[in-house]
Amino acid sequence: MWPGENISVLYLMKLRFFHISVTRGAYAARCLAVMGVALAADASARAIEEVVVEEDRRTFFKVAAGAVGVALAASAQSRSVALAQVTMGNIPEPGAAKGPVLALRARGKSGHRFVWMGDCCSGRPGERNERNFAAINKVLQMLNPMPEDVVFLGDNISGYTADEVELRSQWKYFLEKEFNFLDPSIPVHHITSNHNTYSPMAEKVFRDVFPNLPKNGPVEQTGLSYWLRDGDLLRVMVNTSFSELGGDGHVETEWLDDVLTQNADARYKLVMGHHPAYPVNGYTNLGTTDAGGFLERAIHGSKQVAGVPMFRWHILPDNTQAFWNVLTRHNVLAYVCSHIIAYDVQVHRGVLQICTAGAGTNWGPDGAMPGATEYLHLLQGALDEVGLRYQVIDTNGSLREWLQWPVQLSAVSSWQPIQHDAAPALPKPSGWDARPGTQHALAFDFRGTLCTGRGEDQTLLSAWDDNEGPHILWVGLTDVDQRLELRMVPKAGDGDRVWRGPSLGTGGPLTLQLLIHTGMGPGGVMYRAREDAPWTSLTTSCSRGAEAMMWPGRWAVGNGMSGPSHLPFRGYGLEARWYTLPLKLDLAA
Repeated sequence: MWPGENISVLYLMKLRFFHISVTRGAYAARCLAVMGVALAADASARAIEEVVVEEDRRTFFKVAAGAVGVALAASAQSRSVALAQVTMGNIPEPGAAKGPVLALRARGKSGHRFVWMGDCCSGRPGERNERNFAAINKVLQMLNPMPEDVVFLGDNISGYTADEVELRSQWKYFLEKEFNFLDPSIPVHHITSNHNTYSPMAEKVFRDVFPNLPKNGPVEQTGLSYWLRDGDLLRVMVNTSFSELGGDGHVETEWLDDVLTQNADARYKLVMGHHPAYPVNGYTNLGTTDAGGFLERAIHGSKQVAGVPMFRWHILPDNTQAFWNVLTRHNVLAYVCSHIIAYDVQVHRGVLQICTAGAGTNWGPDGAMPGATEYLHLLQGALDEVGLRYQVIDTNGSLREWLQWPVQLSAVSSWQPIQHDAAPALPKPSGWDARPGTQHALAFDFRGTLCTGRGEDQTLLSAWDDNEGPHILWVGLTDVDQRLELRMVPKAGDGDRVWRGPSLGTGGPLTLQLLIHTGMGPGGVMYRAREDAPWTSLTTSCSRGAEAMMWPGRWAVGNGMSGPSHLPFRGYGLEARWYTLPLKLDLAA
C-alpha cells in the first residue's frame, strides 16, 4: 500500500458492509478515510453502506477531511446514509457558489453581453461530468444580469458511440434534464466538435437536434457551420471536425473568407469554433494516435484509419496558417474555442485566441489540462466601443482571471531607459502582487545592431534575485539564426520555463518590443517588431505565465547575472527602455 496505488478496502463492522475507494491517495489519507468510516458507524445507529472518496490532488488532508465530514454527517442526520460520495481536488461539488454573481455590462448605449462556455461531455446521468456541469450551470443562473445570449463551444455530450439510439439519448438528456433552465428569450448557439459530430451519423443527429440553426454555411456543411449578424456584431461558427474534410483539426476557409467579406461593415467580428488553432498549455498533435482503434470503432463510417493521428489537440498547422491569414486580413477581433480543458488566451498577429473549456469535462492530469493550474469555469463578458472585457468565473462564483483588450500603452519615446549599471534595481510597480484584482502590462523596447550568428546565448535583458537560483527573467537570442527566447520563473521555486519567438536574423538592425501581460497566463508573453505592429504571443509548453512572477531585485542590460562576461550581447549599441501600466477591470455599467 504505497502512495499512487489504486486500492479498495473492505471493512466489516456491526454486520455492515463498507466499501472505501481511494484513488491516488497517500497511505496516511487512506488510513484516515477508514478511520472516518469507522467513526461514522460507531457514532450513529444509521447505516453507511458505501463511502467513495476520490482524490484528484496530492494533498491527503482533503481526503481526511472528507472522511471525517462523512462521519459527522452521519451523526447529524436522522436518516440513513446509503451512499456518501466525496470528491476531492480542483473539481468542487455543485452548490459551492452563492450568488448573485455580478456580470459585466456593455459600456455606453450600445454593446453586447454574453457567456461563452464549452466542454462538459455530459448527457449521461450519474457521472462526474454531470455533477461538474451542474456546478457551472448554477453559476450561470446566478449571473446578474443574465447574458443576452450564450455560445456553447462544443463537446456538449460524451458522444463517441456508433449506436445512434444511444447518441440521441445523450442529446435528449443534455437538453431536457441538464441544460433546460434558461429563459427562452436567451438564445444558445451550439457548435460542432469532436464529441458532438465525430462521424457522418453524428453530424446527421446534430442537424436533427438543432433544426433551427441558420442554414447559411457551406453547402456540404449546412446546419453545421453558420454565421449570425446582430447589428454591428458578426459571429461566424466554423466546423473544425467535418468528416468530409478529414475530421478533427481541419477547417474550411473559402466560405469563411466570403462571409467576412460580405460583412466587412461589421464593427465587431468574432470567429468561433471548437479546436484551438494554436497549441494550449503544450498540448500539440505530436504522438496522439488512435490507440487500439477506439475512434475507428466509434466512427466506423469515416475515412479515418486506426493508428494515424486522430486525437488532435488543435487545427493542423498548414490549415492554421490559411485560417489565420483570413482572420488577420479581415481584422477579426478574436477566435474563440474550447477543446483543451483550460482557460487560455494568446494573440497572433493582433488576433486573440481565447480558449474556454471548463464546463465540466474531467480529463487530463488532476481532472484538467493540467489540473495544477486549470479549473472548472465559464466566461462572461461584454463587447462595446471601448473594447472587449471578460471575466473567468469558477464554481464558487469567484473571479479567477479577466482581460480587457486592447491594451493601450504610451508612446515608446516616453518609456524609461534602463541604465547599463552592474545591476540596477527597477522599482517594483505598485500593486504587483495584488492579483487577480490588479494586472500589469510590463513592456520593454530594445534597439541596437545584431552580430552575425555565432550559435551562443546572448543577453538582451536579465533580472534575478538573491533568493532565486536561475534568472527570474532572461530575454535574449539563441542559436545561429539568433532566435528570440525568454526564460522566466513563473512561480518562485519552480524553476524557469522557456518561451520561443522568431529568428531576428544576423548582422542587421535590432528593433524589438516585448510585452509581458500578467493577466494573460502563458500567452501574455508577446513581441512585435515595431511600435505600430500587432502583438504575437511567443510559443511555450508552460501552463503558467507571469501572474505569480516574483519582482526581481536586480537587472542588467546586455549580460547575465554573473557580470559583463556572462552571456554577453555580441552586437553593439544595445539600448533598452521599460514601461509598466497597472490594469484594473472596468466594472462600470
